[in-house]
Amino acid sequence: MRALNQAVTRLAIALAKTKRARPNLTPHGLRHARGLELAYAGASDAEIMAQLEHTTERAARIYRRQAQRRRMADSGQDRVDNVVALKAQRKRSSNGT
Repeated sequence: MRALNQAVTRLAIALAKTKRARPNLTPHGLRHARGLELAYAGASDAEIMAQLEHTTERAARIYRRQAQRRRMADSGQDRVDNVVALKAQRKRSSNGT
C-alpha cells in the first residue's frame, strides 16, 4: 500500500505542475473525496464501507453528515439564486424590456 500511495503522490505532483490537478492532492484526500461523493449520491453505509474498505460505520456516518450539509448548502444557494432571478425578471418587466 505504501508504494501505491507514493506512486499516486508522485502522479498528483506531476499533474499539479502541469495545472491538471490542484496542488497538495493526496491519496487520503482522494479517498475522502470519494467517500463524500458516494454519500452525496445516496450510497448506503455498507456501500461506502465496501468501496473504501472501512471496517466500522463511523467513517460512513461522517461522510453522510458532510453530504447532508452540502445538500443543505446547495438548497440554500438554489433559493437565493431563484430570488435573484425573480428580482431580475421583475426589473426587466418593469423597464418594459
